[in-house]
Amino acid sequence: MQLNTEIVGYSEARERELPLVQEVKSKAKELHEMIASLNSNQISLKTSFWNLKEKIKQMDEKAYGKCHDYHVEKTATIEVYSKALKKMSKHFTFMQAIHEHVNSAKSVENECKGLKAKLSDGVVLDKSLEAKLIERQGKGSRTIGRTQKERDLKFEESTKHLNRVKSEVLFKRCDLEARQKKVEDVVAEVDSITFKSSMVRESGAAKVQKLISKCEEIVKQFQQYSSSCQWTGMEQRQHLIE
Repeated sequence: MQLNTEIVGYSEARERELPLVQEVKSKAKELHEMIASLNSNQISLKTSFWNLKEKIKQMDEKAYGKCHDYHVEKTATIEVYSKALKKMSKHFTFMQAIHEHVNSAKSVENECKGLKAKLSDGVVLDKSLEAKLIERQGKGSRTIGRTQKERDLKFEESTKHLNRVKSEVLFKRCDLEARQKKVEDVVAEVDSITFKSSMVRESGAAKVQKLISKCEEIVKQFQQYSSSCQWTGMEQRQHLIE
């Protein structure tokens, strides 16, 4: 009679504990599914991380190429400035020589005027000297006219060339500023992507570690509960045998 009572008590205990066991099994199944999902998410995160890393690498290469192009353009602009400076120096030297030539011609003209004044004041007029004076006056006038015309022409050419150089330099500078802005935008985008990828990697790793710890804790509790159930069953069987 006592044995039957104990058997009935054991059966009732099993029936009472059966929902809990089923719940634990269900949670264990959910945990396995969650772990599988986490593993899949971790693989997806790794794939995204490598894709971001590759994109960052490409952006770095692109930024380096743009920096190199900017350096080349800057060097070319400096060369244009240097060439323009050399040309302007040559033009300045030429204009200075023309100016000295004009001054020399004016000096000759003044000298001729002085000689003519002296001859006019003199009593004796030297025909040959007067003819020479007239000839020198003609040469001086022609020289002055020709020199002034050459000076005006060279000045006009120099002005046109200077305007062309200014326009070219302005265009180069605008283009360089635009290129520099693009390089700065690319570098800023690379920095933003790097920061975002670091945040995603750190956040994903923390979540995965937290879920793994929680899963390990639940599995440990389930194992302890299973061991307790097995130990209780063994004690009851031993008691029945006795």
